[in-house]
Amino acid sequence: MDKKGLCIMAAAGMLGSSFDEASFYHAMEQNPAMIGCDSGTTDSGPYFLGAGLARMHRKAAKRDLRLMIMEGLKRGIPVLIGSAGTAGADPNVDWLVDIAREIAQEEALHFKLAEIKTELTREQLLAYNKAGKITPLGKAEELSEKDIQQVSRCVTAIGPEPFMKALEDGAQVVIAGRSTDTSIYTAVPAMKGLDNAFAWHAAKVLECGSLASVFEIRHGAMLAWIREDSCSIAPGHPDMQASPVSVVSHTLYENADPFVLMEPGRDIYTKDSEYTAEDDRTVRVSKTTMERRPYTVKL
Repeated sequence: MDKKGLCIMAAAGMLGSSFDEASFYHAMEQNPAMIGCDSGTTDSGPYFLGAGLARMHRKAAKRDLRLMIMEGLKRGIPVLIGSAGTAGADPNVDWLVDIAREIAQEEALHFKLAEIKTELTREQLLAYNKAGKITPLGKAEELSEKDIQQVSRCVTAIGPEPFMKALEDGAQVVIAGRSTDTSIYTAVPAMKGLDNAFAWHAAKVLECGSLASVFEIRHGAMLAWIREDSCSIAPGHPDMQASPVSVVSHTLYENADPFVLMEPGRDIYTKDSEYTAEDDRTVRVSKTTMERRPYTVKL
């Protein structure tokens, strides 16, 4: 970890988006401790989860994953993919694992690959529900046995701990089922003793790649430097900028509460956060706080 902090990197906001190579390689010059990318979305509705199919084109996903794996192995840093194949169900994970193995064969690569499955069976759901371990979110209704019997597929949105376990076991590439977007980026900081508010706040901004830039010339990489008392965030592309407004805007993105980011076992509070321009490309975030709470995962 250098004086700027622990550097983490998102290759893009979505695996298979055909991210900008110049942005990717420029970001790699900052020597990040990991390369991550989200591979999931619920924007397309429930079809891809129910069918166990990927929304993105296989060739595009393979192109992006190849660049990430090649550079990760070259630099000896882990490559982490969350919510594999759009929905993160077991067939979606299998689809992306097959692509990773194909890349390894074509490039004559040898690396330790971990796959994390997050799908639950109806039988598991019925048992958890009977034991009172499933509770509704907000004003949602209680799940009935009839509801569960009609479920096609159910996935859990895991936190960073399964990623951490895979890395502790020596994995160089991790392909996971449904994950919270932020968990992809908080696993490595947590392993370095930085499971703090700033790792989670930075991860929230990184999860959509360069979308948190002032003006997105090319979609691609985003970087963050994590410290005990703050984090700094900048786009990977040398001609793009982040500003306090662009970082605040993405902190609010996809959150029911603009000031509370709810994650497995943690609540991150951003109401008092301060956003300061370090230079014309980089924003420093401070005064974010985090509280632990009983550990739950979203179904």
